[in-house]
This record gives sequence, C-alpha cells and structure tokens, in this order.
Amino acid sequence: MGIDGVAYAHWSIAITLEGLEPQSYRLDAGLYLRASAEKFCFLSTCNLGMATPFGYWYYPPRFEEYPHYHREEVEHLRQWEALGPIFPFAYLLSVGEPFEPYRVKRDILLVAANEDPANSWDMGRMWKPPEELSGAFPQLRAEWRPTGEATITLFPGYAELIDALISGTSRAEGT
Repeated sequence: MGIDGVAYAHWSIAITLEGLEPQSYRLDAGLYLRASAEKFCFLSTCNLGMATPFGYWYYPPRFEEYPHYHREEVEHLRQWEALGPIFPFAYLLSVGEPFEPYRVKRDILLVAANEDPANSWDMGRMWKPPEELSGAFPQLRAEWRPTGEATITLFPGYAELIDALISGTSRAEGT
C-alpha cells in the first residue's frame, strides 16, 4: 500500500506580450499522485477511491476488477483543478450527482457513489470543466517579470478562500 504512480501531470506557460516585448511569464503546473489504500467504510457505505488536491487513493482489488475507475478519478482531479477549494462544497451540496459517471445514493450523511457502476456507467454524465476553468487552480503557480519581480504560489486560491471564510466569520461574530 502507498504511492504507486503518477495519476495526472501537466504544465503550461503563458507569456504576456506588449508589442513584441514580453511583460510577464506564468507557469502553472501540477503533479497528481495515485496511492493504493484500504477501503474506507462508514455505516453501510464503503469508499473505494477518492480524489484530493494532491492526487487520489484507491482500493486495488476493486480497481483491478474495474480499471476504468482510474479514468474516473483523473476526471475528478480535473474537476478539482477547475473549481479549486470550492470543489468539495459543490460536491457536498449536489450530493455528488453531477460529478459522477453514474447515479449516486442520495444520502447527505454519506456522500458516496453507491450504485453498481457496471450497470450505469457513463462518463458523459460527469461535469467537464469548460475551457476557461480548466486548470484554474493548479498545485503550483509561478509568475515573473523581466524586471525581476517573481512570486511562487502553492495551491492558488486556497489561502484566499480560507482568509475570506475567517474574515467573514470574525465579522459575523463582531456584529
């Protein structure tokens, strides 16, 4: 059990030009690992795999039986990278339905895909990020200018959301 491969990786570079002169450069990159692990069961539901902002874990016996589960988890990584820190909230609020390739058990306490995918599998059901959201929240973002200004941000957008939630909470408590 443990990390056994790379699930998904990418990088892109954007160069902003003014005329023919570069004004800024931006590198977005992500390396998402996959790790085998034991299944996690709570009450009557067992999770056999789960995506995170770092990659995904999976239960090997089930993924050997249904190897296309790996493709589903990679799609979850792309969904997560498009929505960033909002992804878990969107998943919970929708009880996972638009994010899964099959019908899910509607139980707010147990957010898990429970219907046998062999009977209802359709990757077309899954929400696919539109081009403008694709890769909006990479694991790493580096920006620099020819003048020497540079910033490196890990998980851009996550700290801003946490700060906004804390600020909103402290304001609400102060009123």
